[in-house]
Amino acid sequence: MYELEGTYPNRKSISSNIIKPIEHSKTLYEAAILSDTGARYGFKICNSMSQDLFAYLFYFNPAKLTVKAWYLSDVVQKGPLHKKQGKAKGEVREGLDGEPAFYFTLPSGMPSDCGYVKLFVSTDYLDLAWIEQKKFPLDFASGIGRMDGHRECFQIRDWDALTVVVRTLEAA
Repeated sequence: MYELEGTYPNRKSISSNIIKPIEHSKTLYEAAILSDTGARYGFKICNSMSQDLFAYLFYFNPAKLTVKAWYLSDVVQKGPLHKKQGKAKGEVREGLDGEPAFYFTLPSGMPSDCGYVKLFVSTDYLDLAWIEQKKFPLDFASGIGRMDGHRECFQIRDWDALTVVVRTLEAA
């Protein structure tokens, strides 16, 4: 996760990666940012593995009980993040360069807020668009989720996930 400067579509990174590991955890990370209505952020997802990976990035908002899909791999347009070849790594750049950026604001009167960015990767394509939840309470008649009993088969796929706790703090 990188802080950006400039205006769309000419934004550039002005920071190193602001995501830091949480002590004693292998899959939990954090990013502390100051609330600034002009601050924009981008993500770089790199594949340094020896096989192609499909990546899926979501933002979980616990205050609103919503889940927003920020990046979903597909098999036609985006394809997988290609495996590492020599020093070259496959990468996705969301919010960087000519991509629309991400921003975080505080609810009115709140000194801080917290949300979660979750990255899932898999060696096979998965349709994870159903995870997105745009409103609460759930409206089961609207088709959110899978109510017909269909389940993805995860038994034969290799996959992993990591979570970033995004803490937004009031600027001094």
